[in-house]
Amino acid sequence: MNADTFNLAIAYANISNIYINSEQEDLAFESLKMATRLFERTQNYFRISESYISYSKLYLKKGEMQKAYESIQMAIEAIDKEGNSYMGPKTLAHSSIQLVLGQVLLKMDSLQQSEKALLKCFDLSKENNFYNNSSLAARNLSSLYKTMGKWQTAFKYLETSIEFSNISRNDEKLNRLAKKELDYTIEKQKRKQQIMLLEQKNEQTRNYWLLATGVCFRPCL
Repeated sequence: MNADTFNLAIAYANISNIYINSEQEDLAFESLKMATRLFERTQNYFRISESYISYSKLYLKKGEMQKAYESIQMAIEAIDKEGNSYMGPKTLAHSSIQLVLGQVLLKMDSLQQSEKALLKCFDLSKENNFYNNSSLAARNLSSLYKTMGKWQTAFKYLETSIEFSNISRNDEKLNRLAKKELDYTIEKQKRKQQIMLLEQKNEQTRNYWLLATGVCFRPCL
């Protein structure tokens, strides 16, 4: 039952992401609600946390800052309940939470709290090679320091954002190339196995006919 519920929740979460990417926020909310309810049934707190991060991003996009803030707090509560089964993704979740929290606080003009969250995200992301989050955190820090009138620091983080963005794009390209190479290797191995099986089958067929021919001719000698 739990496995079926979890798989259904994943499906709704994926549908929600499709709607988010196509900027259909209302439909994204509906799918996300279903996903969150189902994840709560399975008590998968990592996935629950991911859902509330998505909620916060959606509310941020709609300009509903209080709901965005409340959602990110729910994400923090959920990830704190998660055990050690998602250590790598859990670290990424912490990074994403601090990023969205910093963005929300920046929009709410809580500049010092925003700075604290964004610096946490940046340091955590940089340490774990989360290049995209590093770039986004740096970009938001640039906006923050610009608002504060700290122009040199703002420019420094803008440069850093561009640097990590380039690394992220290059990393994605390398991952795509690595996947293509892996797919090619797997396909090559499959073909080799198919050829071997075909050769074995042909050998078995040849042996069968040799045996059959021998049986046939023996009485005639």
